[in-house]
Amino acid sequence: MGGESLRQAKRALAWAVERLAADDHFNIVEFNSGAWALFDGEQKADERNKGRALGFIDGLKARGGTEMKKALDLALCPDCGSPGRLRQVIFLTDGAVGNERQLFVSIDNKLGNTRLFTVGIGSAPNSYFMRRAAELGRGTFTYIGKLEEVSEKMTALFASIEAPVLTNLSLNLPEGDYEFAPSPIPDLYAGSALHIAIKGRDLPEQLSLSGSLNGKRWSSEVKTAGSLGHDDAKQRGIHTQWARKRIADLLNQSNLSRDTETRDALRGDVLKLALQHHLVSPFTSLVAVDITPVKAVNKALHSHRLKTNPPKGTRFGLPKTATPMALYNAIGLLCLLLALCLYRFYLAVAPKPDARELASEDPIHA
Repeated sequence: MGGESLRQAKRALAWAVERLAADDHFNIVEFNSGAWALFDGEQKADERNKGRALGFIDGLKARGGTEMKKALDLALCPDCGSPGRLRQVIFLTDGAVGNERQLFVSIDNKLGNTRLFTVGIGSAPNSYFMRRAAELGRGTFTYIGKLEEVSEKMTALFASIEAPVLTNLSLNLPEGDYEFAPSPIPDLYAGSALHIAIKGRDLPEQLSLSGSLNGKRWSSEVKTAGSLGHDDAKQRGIHTQWARKRIADLLNQSNLSRDTETRDALRGDVLKLALQHHLVSPFTSLVAVDITPVKAVNKALHSHRLKTNPPKGTRFGLPKTATPMALYNAIGLLCLLLALCLYRFYLAVAPKPDARELASEDPIHA
């Protein structure tokens, strides 16, 4: 894939590199049908390394496919990182992505203490995968649809991830039948809100929330919505919010599971929640039936084929195989021409048989 979406992706990546501070460390992984890292390991963001990175970005071209797993295997490292630093991976793509289940499993196995942020450029990326991958990675998903949005959206993303307020959050619930979502709880960044939906009876007015603040242990008591004086009429939508977050968690568990029985059980849980709270899910939908006629009964129908439009800003071509077919075709054509020339030469120089010899060999014909 290429065209305008690739130019947007390169511009966003170059802008991100230029914004890095001198004490930051970074690396860039290019991927298509394979994956390659710019550096052997994460390097300090000095002017020399940033200059090499900008040159590397300028030379990126659209070729091959969109094999995301190889890139994730290079970028995610459960044992990487250093004390006092929060390791963050920003995944930037303009291509459509499939094999979601395999990728979800890979992210879950190799994430470690890394945070994963996804950025989709143009109309081709798989928004479902990008959003779910960011949830698994305790990050966020950013969509950039227009070239003029690159600076604004990337500025907001970097301003957010440069200032993680609280990390490794955990909620201490009292004993009882309580459920909360999302799980795990994502980090809290400056300028953003964190919403946790809890289901249970007799929820206390305050709950204990703990985590890390600037590398140090932090805990605080937070008030629940029921203790803030809201009446029941204003809280009617809370159950829907909890159900949406809970369904997302169940779908993540299903994507990570390889056991058919477990996936079937999780499917049943999703179906029950979606029907109970009237929500759309992969297994439920809301159907509107319109019985108003739009065509006269005696009017003939005319059918025609509709073109399948590719995502805007992309171009598609025939898949490239592992052999240089153009070269092989040229060699084959030359061989055919050489054989024809040899045959013509043989006809010209070969001795012609005498007529009397033909008569003696074939008396009936003579």
